[in-house]
Amino acid sequence: MNWPADKKYWRQELRAQRSKLNAEAIQLAGEKILAQLQKSPRWQQAQHIAAYLSLSGEPDTVRLCQAILDAHKILILPRVSGPRQLQFHQVTSLANLVRSPLGILEPETNCPLVAPTNLDIIIVPGVAFDYKGQRLGQGGGYYDQVLPLTPAKTWRLGHAHDFQVFPQIPTELHDVKVDTVITPSGFYPTQIDTGVC
Repeated sequence: MNWPADKKYWRQELRAQRSKLNAEAIQLAGEKILAQLQKSPRWQQAQHIAAYLSLSGEPDTVRLCQAILDAHKILILPRVSGPRQLQFHQVTSLANLVRSPLGILEPETNCPLVAPTNLDIIIVPGVAFDYKGQRLGQGGGYYDQVLPLTPAKTWRLGHAHDFQVFPQIPTELHDVKVDTVITPSGFYPTQIDTGVC
């Protein structure tokens, strides 16, 4: 692959690849990721898990969110509260979600707030990741604002298809890394992840 070091180009190419996936492939990717997560000691020990509702060809996360609830863990989901601003809310049922102006399913505003400092795991979407934990997001900068607020104990876990992980991706100084990336094929521990998957 010989792509230019241009984030806009990468986003365009990878979104196009995701758009070609059918519903069965998207669901299967999510199921494979969930099966691996459920075997992870860090997942088993975690209580406060922040996830998100997938869209635009991302690996399905609906079953993942329901699995968190079924395991009697605390499901936490993001809500856009302003430009480049996310708030996290505890959700006790996936019925407690509303469609935002951006078309994203989010918690209702009356769901309890949860500070990023209380997260054991934060599952992070992205357009691309690399082996060093670098992340190429959607371009809004929302997670670049949140991830620095999480403590060292929080497992920052990138969530992606296999074709979204590369040896190196274009980054800038403000881009915030994840600790590990999970795809349908397995974990990609990065150089900044010292924990055990």
